[in-house]
Parts: sequence; C-alpha cells; structure tokens
Amino acid sequence: MKKIILCLVLVLFLTTISAAAPEIKITLLNQDPDPVAQGDVVEARFKIENQGSETYYDVEVEILPKYPFTIYSGEAIQNIGRLRAGQTGADAVILGYKLRVDEFAVEGENEIELEVRTGDLGFSYTQDEFTIDVEEYDIPEIKAYIRETDILQSNSRGTITIEIANVDEADIKFLQLTLLPSTDYELLSSSDYVYLGDVDSDDTESEDFDIYLRNVKNQATIPILLKYENTDEKEYEKEYELTLDVYDSRELSKYGLKETNYTLVVLVIIIILGVIGYLYLKKRKKAR
Repeated sequence: MKKIILCLVLVLFLTTISAAAPEIKITLLNQDPDPVAQGDVVEARFKIENQGSETYYDVEVEILPKYPFTIYSGEAIQNIGRLRAGQTGADAVILGYKLRVDEFAVEGENEIELEVRTGDLGFSYTQDEFTIDVEEYDIPEIKAYIRETDILQSNSRGTITIEIANVDEADIKFLQLTLLPSTDYELLSSSDYVYLGDVDSDDTESEDFDIYLRNVKNQATIPILLKYENTDEKEYEKEYELTLDVYDSRELSKYGLKETNYTLVVLVIIIILGVIGYLYLKKRKKAR
C-alpha cells in the first residue's frame, strides 16, 4: 500500500510540474555576420514564443556566454515583461545579443546557452541547442624588407629604401608605415611616418628614409610598424625588425664594396716623385 501511495504522489507531482511548465519556445533566428571570424563581434538574434494557453509575467531571458564568447555590449539579462498566451510567429518577441568571439576560438559550430525565467511560476530552463558558426581567418601575408641602401659603414649617413610586398591573394588597404626608434640609428628625414595607401595582390610600395647609422657592428636593426586593413575592413597591426648589414674597411675592400680613391693615390705618387726629383737635383748641385 505504501508503494502504491508513493507512486501516486510521484505521478501527481510530475503531472503538476508538467502542467506548470510554461510552453516557451526559443529559436535562434540568425547570426550577423555568418560565419563570424575569430576575434570579431557577432550579433545573435533569438525569437521567443509562448505556445501555451497561459500568459506569463515578468519574463526574463539571460544569455549565458561561455568560451569563446563574451558580451560585447548590452546586458546579459533582458526583461520581456508579459508574454501572452499564443504569442507566436509574427507576434513573437525578438531579442538580440552582441558577443565578442575570442581570437583563438575553434573553427566551426560553438554552443551558446540561454535561460528563461518567469516571475509568477519561478520556472527556469536552459536551452543549449544553439550554435554560432565561427570561421578561422588568415592574416594577409605581407613582407617588409630594406630593398636598397647606400649606407655600408657605421658612423655614416645615407638613405634606406623600405619596401612592402603584398604576397597574399587579397588586396590590402590604408597601409601606414612608421619607423620606430632604435639605438642603432638616428632619423634625419622630416617624419618617421608615411601613408602608402592600397597595395594590390602581387604588388609593392616603397619609401625612402634618410638616417645616420650609429656605431654598430655587423648588423643594424631598423624596427617598423605597419597598420592596414583587409578587404573586409578588418584592421591589422604588426611590427617588423628589418636588418641592415654593416661592414668594416677590411670587409669593404675584400668584397669590392669600397671604391679606391685613385686621385689620392696619384697625388701621393706625384708628391713622392717630386721629393725624389728635388733631392736628386740638390745632390747634383753639390757634386758640381
């Protein structure tokens, strides 16, 4: 008898819970953009419907962001207020959440959860069937290097030509180049900044800078900062450390990089011959 009574109580309890549960349906309408790139912001829009025959009051919807999502703007909890019986279809409530996607998010479908609470029943449930599609993006591949220079030794001034090559399939826009400070050189140009603009795929842009190379050995470091956008208006910022080979006098002669000053050599020879001639003539006069 006790078992029968216990079963009846349990059935009655489950029936009561089932009757009390609000028939609220949540649907993920869309995400913008779709897919969203790693590190970008996505807006997820949800449709809230009441498919039951009762009206619910003080209805709250809370997004429960977990990795790789964080709230970008707005509040996690949005108060719908009253959700009328049969409020579905075109009458449904539409809610939007703006979320930041972590830059190291896994590519593919990533789950996100919502929780709905109704003040009159104190009922809540979590819907974990929603997914946001995340795509992996590739940073546009560009190369930076010193194309040419007339500076070969330290403690000398000259010009370096910095070239930027777009070796990616996509174009880049609004390219900005800034020469960063370094203990290896002193800038002699009027500005350390230059705007290069758009660089098409398989194309290059370059700029000259006048510098004074300080007392460095073997190799000087010329750091630069590049800022640009891709065709989807995503901004990028990257530093490069360009290198400039520096030679001593022996190496310049060995590699044929130092031009011999023949004028000076000829002048020295003339002076030596003149001295020898003078001494010879002076000696002949004494002999007479």
